[in-house]
Amino acid sequence: MRFIPIIIFNIIATGLCLMFLQQHQFIDATKMHLTSAVLGLITVYFGRDERRLPSFEITLAMGVPVFGGLCASYYSLATSGQHKSGTFEDYQEHLAKDLEYNNTTKTFTPDPERLLSLFSILKSDQPLLEKRTAIEALAQLETPESVATLRKALSLESVEVRFFAASILSKIESKLTDSLKKRDLRATRTTASALDYFNLAQSYFDFSYYNIAEGEREKNYLKKAKMYINKINPKQADSKVYELAGRIDLGLHDYKSALACFTTLAKTSDNPQTALLWCAEANYYCGKFAETALCCQQAATFGTIPLRIKHNIDFWLENISA
Repeated sequence: MRFIPIIIFNIIATGLCLMFLQQHQFIDATKMHLTSAVLGLITVYFGRDERRLPSFEITLAMGVPVFGGLCASYYSLATSGQHKSGTFEDYQEHLAKDLEYNNTTKTFTPDPERLLSLFSILKSDQPLLEKRTAIEALAQLETPESVATLRKALSLESVEVRFFAASILSKIESKLTDSLKKRDLRATRTTASALDYFNLAQSYFDFSYYNIAEGEREKNYLKKAKMYINKINPKQADSKVYELAGRIDLGLHDYKSALACFTTLAKTSDNPQTALLWCAEANYYCGKFAETALCCQQAATFGTIPLRIKHNIDFWLENISA
């Protein structure tokens, strides 16, 4: 009976160790297991004069901690070359250091084959380090397609993959929210500049771009983005303003306004190929198929069109000819 407190402590310690192991805190788990093992030795030492050694208690106090400690030590050494972030908070801190949210959303679409390749790694029996690397590669792309792939990863069987994907998605949304709050403070001042309005419009648009806001929330965010982009004096507007304004209008399905923005963009942009491709998309949705084909032809004269964008062009032209 006098060993009951030690036994109870060891049961609690074993539960804590399981929690540490689940959170990948292998060093803490090792320390806890070793503490339990020492108390187990004490139990054996003071029980040696008893008529009957407490075999069940010894097994519970010694066997589980020692075996668990060995497992924890093994995993601690095995993962020493990987990221030190084990818990959700630690992994978030790792992401904050290694992944930076770009103030300007990327206009390209990643190669679908690359996305499929990364997703296939997440579904496979590859080592955990390979899966984590694939998750972070998706995060570095920072595109709607990569975010959508991360969301698909949330339904996979692997607990670790779901954990990593959820961490990345949470970090993306957190960064977008923080950026929006800071920019909102600057844009609502009486001394707000055209750049402040542009940045806030960009932040609202990014919630739609990354599919963080959906349904009515997305529509409201796009309307706010348009409200702030329209606050910019046309005399201060540059190609970035017209491009963002056109993309906001595309999101709101205001294709005529989008076409007007992209047409102006084509006259002012230092990258005429990109501007013409935006014009092609707006023309397509406006039902101006001849203009769509013409814009695609003109865009091709400025150099090879990236393969990932060419897929969209082929889709437009195929539907035009159908």
